[in-house]
Amino acid sequence: MLKYKVIPRKNPSDRILADKYYASIIYNSKIDIDILADRIGRNTTLSKSDIIGVLVALEEEIVDVLRTGSYVELGELCSFYPAIKSSGAVSANDYNAATNITRKYIRVQAKKHMEDSMLNVAVQKV
Repeated sequence: MLKYKVIPRKNPSDRILADKYYASIIYNSKIDIDILADRIGRNTTLSKSDIIGVLVALEEEIVDVLRTGSYVELGELCSFYPAIKSSGAVSANDYNAATNITRKYIRVQAKKHMEDSMLNVAVQKV
């Protein structure tokens, strides 16, 4: 079950408008790589250290692949994409990557199977 609270937020495009109220998830806890390895280990014959080694290697490989401009699909889990944000220039000749590219980041897109897993999750206001 997902727990949430209702909080006021300003309209970012017009700060003068009255606040509106929105749901905000209350997270129970953070599940780190050690806890995740324990949980996976209960369902496999792999040791916790084997699982951690694979997860750390997976993270490193994903980063290496994204830096080459490729994207990574992890089966029915998700895809990782390199992404950029940039400001516009008057012409292509005026475009300068050093000044116009304002942010480089990683976009993660859950696959349909993962998205669908949340469809029937109950929610409770706290």
